[in-house]
Amino acid sequence: MVETLKNPRLKIEEAESSHLELNRLYGITKEKVEAVKIGNSSNDSKQLKNDVKEAQRLLRTMQTKISHLKTLAKEIPSLSDRKIIEIHVLSHEKQMVHLQKKLKEGADDVGKDIAADERRSLLMTRDGKMATGNIKITSHEERATRLQDLVARMSQQVDSGEQAMSSLVHSSSVLGQTQAEYDNQKGHIMMTSTPSEKSMVELVHELAGLLRETKDDEAKRLLTRHPNLVGFKDDSGRSTVHFAAVGGSLPLLQFAILNDSEMADKEDDLGWTPLMIASSAGRVEVVRYLLGLSNVNAAHTNSNRQSSLHYACSKNHVEIAKLLIEAAPEAVNLPDKFGATALHRASSRGNDVIVRALIGSGKCSLDRQDSEGNTALLVVQIF
Repeated sequence: MVETLKNPRLKIEEAESSHLELNRLYGITKEKVEAVKIGNSSNDSKQLKNDVKEAQRLLRTMQTKISHLKTLAKEIPSLSDRKIIEIHVLSHEKQMVHLQKKLKEGADDVGKDIAADERRSLLMTRDGKMATGNIKITSHEERATRLQDLVARMSQQVDSGEQAMSSLVHSSSVLGQTQAEYDNQKGHIMMTSTPSEKSMVELVHELAGLLRETKDDEAKRLLTRHPNLVGFKDDSGRSTVHFAAVGGSLPLLQFAILNDSEMADKEDDLGWTPLMIASSAGRVEVVRYLLGLSNVNAAHTNSNRQSSLHYACSKNHVEIAKLLIEAAPEAVNLPDKFGATALHRASSRGNDVIVRALIGSGKCSLDRQDSEGNTALLVVQIF
């Protein structure tokens, strides 16, 4: 009987351990995906291929561990603990999809750059210099010599390309493109070059990283150099305001909202607003500022029907919870998709201060049941 009672707690501990391991694995995989992007400038095709394979292996490991965490969640009888683990699962799945997309983008960029390098090398003169302008062919003998050199270099590039980057670059396409260009120019080979610049997608991820790490000065410099970046969204629908809310960068958040007032209540792809993010992250000053804006809906709920107050109560952010209760008392009794209210969340965390604040609002229903029939008072007894 004692062992039976212990088992649920053991499952919870195993789930928490898996969650922490996935966080660690995410960091390692992210570094490996970034290595593909960094390698994109080094043109070490062998290393790039190895980096891509290792990143793919790590992503498969993430998938396996996420599936295991899902299984553990189903075996946990406590609704509140199960919800937390399910939220962890969703977060890890989102991280994995993001990394898969970034790896594909990085691998595609690698292939394009190496193909371009191969094409450029095919157009080099015999002394190793890049041809500039039209190549004038004065005799049949010279034409034959140049064509022979070109074919030899093309064959070498195909061999090395197929050996080193067969998974990323189809070398025969390099030959086809080069031959088509040669035919089109009637033997007059021309080339142009343009400076490479970071894409907006790369820049927005750089900005997100800076703001998460509270590197405000570097983020400001980046936005100064790229003003259009302020409202640009990443693949999760998040932009500067969301990143600033995560890191608690009030000046940058204010700057983005001054640039476009609608950004103050902008939702990402899952319905998270800057207020919701700041409430979950414990950014009191950001929450206080956003609640002072007329166009911010403090009772807004996301795709899980959870409000900023749900997250403040779940994370034990007492001051933020009090600010939200005062700003949006109508959110106090809102149920999420599991039927749980803010009182259920605060009760499951055993936070008496927040529980008293919720009850003191006069909007709190003590006997409201969640999807499993538990009232907040029953949750208190369980925990």
